Amino acid sequence: MIGRGALFAALRDRMLLNTPVGREATFNSRLGVADWITNGTYLVQGCTRTMVTLHISHADFASASFSEVENLLNHCLEHLQELACKYTDTRRRSEAWATVAAYYLGFFSASVLLHLVGRPIVFLSREHLADLQGLAGSLEKPGQGAFEFRIGAPVSAIYIELLVTKTEKIHEATWKKVLSLIDSLRNDPAVIMQADEADFYDSLCTHAFYAYGISYDWPSSVRNQANYRPGFAYRLYNPEFTFNRFLEPWRLGTSNDVYETFRNTYLRCNGARDVFSNRAEMMLNVSVILYLIARELYQDLVSRRLTDLRWEQQRNVYRRKMAFPSADFEGLRI
Repeated sequence: MIGRGALFAALRDRMLLNTPVGREATFNSRLGVADWITNGTYLVQGCTRTMVTLHISHADFASASFSEVENLLNHCLEHLQELACKYTDTRRRSEAWATVAAYYLGFFSASVLLHLVGRPIVFLSREHLADLQGLAGSLEKPGQGAFEFRIGAPVSAIYIELLVTKTEKIHEATWKKVLSLIDSLRNDPAVIMQADEADFYDSLCTHAFYAYGISYDWPSSVRNQANYRPGFAYRLYNPEFTFNRFLEPWRLGTSNDVYETFRNTYLRCNGARDVFSNRAEMMLNVSVILYLIARELYQDLVSRRLTDLRWEQQRNVYRRKMAFPSADFEGLRI
């Protein structure tokens, strides 16, 4: 559980502003924001090489966005299960693939968080963009790729502005957007944090693991090294690290130990930040923290009855059958 301090409250406020009352994701729907571009109701106000401006029903768009939230939370839980299986399985398993699973836990958690606060990063195809161009009557349009969706100002009693802006590749853009958002709140003088909370978010938004040409997207570079550099992390009987060692600090900790567990990991990994195993361990911890933040925000919506509870009931059934050892990993059981 993430402590509900000042920064969490700031994220929650943004989430609630992005959550029209009475609008939730249709149960078991697999239609998301990109599908809404094809099937939704909106007015296209402009289309350039870098941006599309829409006037939308906030509730209609939010329904599609929250459908992605529900499905992405399922993604997170399946990757958490993979890490639990890695920890408990007596068979030899790939340390490199465990690194990839940890990465995707973080990537999907970051995506959930951005959807919740109204700033999702979504891939749009040539066909999506051609449809928008046609509706705008424009001579130009952006190329396919990742786009940031951002709710703007109300334009009438019915419509609100939606800005769709071309951004970097979807993985890099997602990491940069979520960590820069948290960092901007961390540096906001209106967000007054206690010392332990400030240390915690300092560690989450660290620049220590940057490299040439890599900033907040450094977890993506760790995944790329582990998965795509031949011979680097897939080492058969001689892996550079054991992923279970990275999970061990979370095994005996409780939900009250999250700040301390993460901060201690940061201090240890920062001591030799160029060692790949330390970068991989820190990536796992960032992934876990983003998951816990996303889950805590979502639970706030559940407590306010702003979701269809059947989504969470399905996850609860899955969670009860996960491979975590009995009574261990309490802090990850949310």
